[in-house]
Amino acid sequence: PRTLKVFNDTHLSDPIEMAWQLRLAGQPVAGEQKVYHLAPGQHQDVQISVAVPRVSQRTAGQFILTCSRGGKEVFREVKNVAVIDPDIVAKPSLSAGQLAVLDPQGAAKTRLQARGIAFTEVKSLAEVPAQARVVLVGKDALSARDATDPRWLALASRGARVLVLEQASPLHFQALPADLTPTDYVGRVAFLENPEHPRA
Repeated sequence: PRTLKVFNDTHLSDPIEMAWQLRLAGQPVAGEQKVYHLAPGQHQDVQISVAVPRVSQRTAGQFILTCSRGGKEVFREVKNVAVIDPDIVAKPSLSAGQLAVLDPQGAAKTRLQARGIAFTEVKSLAEVPAQARVVLVGKDALSARDATDPRWLALASRGARVLVLEQASPLHFQALPADLTPTDYVGRVAFLENPEHPRA
């Protein structure tokens, strides 16, 4: 699923026909078109769902988005995409004892098992084997107390790689080698495409 947004950034009230298409290896595999009636200055969020086909190798394609008014195309954006088979990605060359997984929700364990990747399941940081070279922490596996434990930093300092997925309580304070705190702030940079546009 994806969210698109259709804008009427003109002074006209004529209907806008928005269309999207996913093409892989030069062939259309999904798409839709619909007419929107938007007053000048209005916009509308559009929810779409793209059924991406399975592929046997990395396949290049394009996601094409267009808007037309009165039969004339007034907007076009083409984004290059690539579709891969997630099961053909190389597997890590680690023994079960070298890959420790802390994942009470189970999604990461399920994925590893489906790919035939051996690992050692641990219930806490204290159970991580000394020979572990990679420690995978599944989604929301850390409590607020666990997220500040200095043993995470000690693990990384001795050479282990610590991969922490999305957490309600992310690592911070003494668990990190730097004085920083993750936040929910999001930053974006916009680039002017048409400086001659009347609203630029």
